[in-house]
Amino acid sequence: MLQQLQIEYKGAVVSKKNNKVIRYNRHTGHRFITSNDMAKRNESDMVAQFRLQTRGAFKAEEWSPCSLEFRIYEPDMKRRDLDNQITSVLDALVKAEVIPDDGIETVRGIQVKLMGVCKSNPRVEVVLTKEQGEILCLP
Repeated sequence: MLQQLQIEYKGAVVSKKNNKVIRYNRHTGHRFITSNDMAKRNESDMVAQFRLQTRGAFKAEEWSPCSLEFRIYEPDMKRRDLDNQITSVLDALVKAEVIPDDGIETVRGIQVKLMGVCKSNPRVEVVLTKEQGEILCLP
């Protein structure tokens, strides 16, 4: 059984949280807030790349519990929030069925490293490590 898996997203990660728009529902007449088209396309691209790399080689439940390491190579030094970028990548990992959920039952630890600027090849490398055992909480 796999104990560690490395996959990567080739491209800059767009934060869904920082790219919101107000839309209008023609049927109900109500306004709602959603991610803009650029953020949605970015997430779809991430999901497609993750699915292509894993190609159904395992079931997502096999990686529960796990820890994740993110190595981020930015396209430039514009201001970005790493935590918002990681949230977008986690959502894509769940949608691509790499991990079953991004809750604490599945993800036991997250490590984020900003590796620097790589203008020609911005990317996020994700290393999943299978965790063993249960979390104990002693009174």
